[in-house]
Amino acid sequence: MSTIISILVKYNQLLLSQINQLLIFIAKNIPLSKLKYDMTSPKYNKHIVDKSPIIKTFKRLDYKQLLSEYNTTHCKEKKPVNSRGKNPVSPDTVCPQCGAPHTYIYDNTGGRGQLRCKVFDLRFNKTKVDFKTETFICPMLGSGISTIRVIYNLSISIFACFIKGLLFTIFLSSSSVRIIVFT
Repeated sequence: MSTIISILVKYNQLLLSQINQLLIFIAKNIPLSKLKYDMTSPKYNKHIVDKSPIIKTFKRLDYKQLLSEYNTTHCKEKKPVNSRGKNPVSPDTVCPQCGAPHTYIYDNTGGRGQLRCKVFDLRFNKTKVDFKTETFICPMLGSGISTIRVIYNLSISIFACFIKGLLFTIFLSSSSVRIIVFT
């Protein structure tokens, strides 16, 4: 009985080795047929992913350095603002971008809240302090793209470049940022 089992095991091993040799022969010599579906076909490329938007960060500048640069390029000093209106700028107001004091800031809209820095040429509101530290720029046109919709529970922001009609969907997570562009 044990001899029959040993003979059958040896015969089984022989058959397995022949099957392996035949599989190797088939893999080397017989080409496989083409795939039924070609994934590189334009038929399957409905959404083409374009370049991702450029992220431009703003640096906080020093107004003294900007004034000295203006002095060297124009060969004259930039004078402080002479407040002539009935709405003078309060002394505690500074430019959020360059830090210029109130002497270089004037009321741009006649008391309706908009101020303008003469050094940096920035319009801002004294009560609004949440300035963007970065902005997204369209890679095709170089213009800024604006937010259409923000979904906070999914961490998704949808941006659009209205000049060309592009939609940028940005998925923000704690580990990575994925950008999908729909044309």
